[in-house]
Amino acid sequence: MLIEYTDFNNQNEDLSRKFASEWMEVEQTLCSMPLYVKGSNQQGIKGNMVFDPIATNAYIKNSLQSKGWIANAAIPEHINPLGKDVDFTKNTVLLEIQFSHYAFLLNNIIRSEVFFKSRSALNSHSVALMVLVTKFDILPSANSSLHYTQAVEQLLVIETANIFSLPTRIVGLNVDIENEIQAIFTQYQSPQSRRIESQTPINCMVQKSGKTFKIRAIG
Repeated sequence: MLIEYTDFNNQNEDLSRKFASEWMEVEQTLCSMPLYVKGSNQQGIKGNMVFDPIATNAYIKNSLQSKGWIANAAIPEHINPLGKDVDFTKNTVLLEIQFSHYAFLLNNIIRSEVFFKSRSALNSHSVALMVLVTKFDILPSANSSLHYTQAVEQLLVIETANIFSLPTRIVGLNVDIENEIQAIFTQYQSPQSRRIESQTPINCMVQKSGKTFKIRAIG
């Protein structure tokens, strides 16, 4: 996958240098990851290939855990009305994967701001940086799912309003349009299941169709 990112609240610091080890591991994981796709079950595009958040999350989890990241770190009891856990932590870095509805972005931001300002420990460390991974809108997915440009635009507004102060990096997963891409197509046991039936390497291409994008198999 290709990635792009935008930093917030960095006070002119180079976050890639300040958190060099943790960022290198995240970058390596995302850039070595294939595009995962599946058949859509959504009305109007049923059967079309779309971005697969389940298989993508599984790849990221397996890769980061092998690098020493802690998955599903528990949220401290005194602030657990905010949820039971976070996606990943390592040292002072919090990593969230956000492929669901765009409204959950602000939940992630405000919750992480509470961790930062309260100095609450996640995996025995206070939070000094949040990395949030989403995808570009050229990768078709469920209606109203968050995409990178939307995330950046929302954070620009709330940063200007001084609503959050936690150093934050928003990362977008991307691919080259109109170029052949190696991908993995996942077949699940049922449209609502997370249980994988098969995974097949395929070649595909992302193409623009009017105002939308489609993933088309090649060969």
